[in-house]
Amino acid sequence: MSLKRSLLALVTGMLGIGMAVAGPPQTPKPITPGVGIPGVQLGMARTKALRTLGKPQKTSAIRLGAATKLPTALQGKYTEDDWEPDGATGNDHPTHTRIEVLSRGGRIVQIAIVGTKYALGGEPSLSTASTFPQVRKQYRSLHVLPYTTDDAVTMFFDDAARGIAFTTSTQDDMGTYEALPKLTPESIIIHPRGQAVLPVSYQTPGVPVGSMPGEDGAALIQKWFSASDTAPAAR
Repeated sequence: MSLKRSLLALVTGMLGIGMAVAGPPQTPKPITPGVGIPGVQLGMARTKALRTLGKPQKTSAIRLGAATKLPTALQGKYTEDDWEPDGATGNDHPTHTRIEVLSRGGRIVQIAIVGTKYALGGEPSLSTASTFPQVRKQYRSLHVLPYTTDDAVTMFFDDAARGIAFTTSTQDDMGTYEALPKLTPESIIIHPRGQAVLPVSYQTPGVPVGSMPGEDGAALIQKWFSASDTAPAAR
């Protein structure tokens, strides 16, 4: 075999190996509003989720008290189990996989998903790498619920009837309003249909925000979700 043919064969072989390693893009696992994800569903025993997902990276005891303003029946003690299948590489990255399972009385009551390995069906499919205009196109009945969590405000954009919510955190609600065209959700939360989302973000229960500091960006965000335009109005 000539040197030219040998080099060609070597390059072709290396390309073949590279393509075999890369493989086709993986289809995201489905998120079903009001139900759950494959292997982990609302109403399931927490112990079954532990068998399915393995040992969680973190387990936290959480109490949702009167300060949450939740109905009395929803107040009380909860357990949150957190999994990071990709390793703790940074929760702020939209493709980083994180699964948060909230349980009460040994049963799963809420599931939060971060990352592109899970997605809501639709055109296009929705994950935490999607933009809020893409979210709004498919979910036009989102209700904005701002809660104080630690040193920031977490906004829960909730469709209680369908059992799905999206979150983002902010210290400047007007800045969040203006960034909506390019902003992506921090998490997607699955909860029972007909019930409001439980205000828990990264093991932290939230307290309702009566009014946001400065201009009322939360009200503008609510109006934006109900409008047909794609960009917030100029200030």
